[in-house]
Amino acid sequence: MLKWSGVMLKLASAFNEIYIEREHSHLLLRNPVTIYIQMEEEFSLRLTPDKLTILRNSLQDYDILLSGSREIISAIFNGEKRLREAQANEELTLQSTFRNALLLESILFLNKPNINFGKFKNYLDD
Repeated sequence: MLKWSGVMLKLASAFNEIYIEREHSHLLLRNPVTIYIQMEEEFSLRLTPDKLTILRNSLQDYDILLSGSREIISAIFNGEKRLREAQANEELTLQSTFRNALLLESILFLNKPNINFGKFKNYLDD
């Protein structure tokens, strides 16, 4: 049984808003990806080409397993820390295929809250 709190809901909701808005990152996903996150609480996220969903069902099938503290997981989803950096510093455990790990790293990078891709539009309009 999954346990989850308001913190995880806020984290997923904030990431989902950015992900929906930045449609360019949707092109990376051919098939949905399920991310199982273990921290003080446990939950799963289902990333599809159009949105991110929190799953309440069993964890039998997941593509990526992230295990770490709430602070590290939050920092990764907020764009404050890179996935590979946290893994290299042994702050996080990542179990996945190499392809799915790169996919998640790319999606997290492209959906960092502090990147404003709108500024590039002005150069294209000239």
